[in-house]
Amino acid sequence: VAIAADRLDLAAWAQALVAEGGPPLPTGLDLSAEATEVAGGQLRRVRLTLDLGPEGATVREASAVLPGEAQLRLAGEIRRGDAPRFAGSMTLDAGALRTTLAWLGWTPDWLPPLALRRTQFTARVAADAGGIALSNIDGRLDESSVTGGLGVRTGARASVDVGLAF
Repeated sequence: VAIAADRLDLAAWAQALVAEGGPPLPTGLDLSAEATEVAGGQLRRVRLTLDLGPEGATVREASAVLPGEAQLRLAGEIRRGDAPRFAGSMTLDAGALRTTLAWLGWTPDWLPPLALRRTQFTARVAADAGGIALSNIDGRLDESSVTGGLGVRTGARASVDVGLAF
């Protein structure tokens, strides 16, 4: 199934992808849209290519241009159930990192003006409703190479775990 649109309600599609059950037969889905709104920001050139099955979905490619002109690419597996989960790989290339971070709700105004300006990295990613963990990070942050991992958990016992080498 291929769907192309100028605008797409990505939240509705995401909800359907993690809902219990799934198509009775394996189904391929290719979604593309010029724009969609997510968390108050506009994503552009959205592309999602996946294979749906009763247990979840294989994300062959998910890509979008985020606020701040950050280019995000994902691939991996979505597991359905009471606690939907994504596990896979990601690439992020953000030339205006502070704009992208502001869209995510984090404005590091207390940092020096030349810190957290741009990044480019690859990583393994695991995400669920309670947070996100990035491991095997390999790339650049501003003018430094960076490796390692980080995790953010939300909820009653929110936490941040950072183990990065520069």
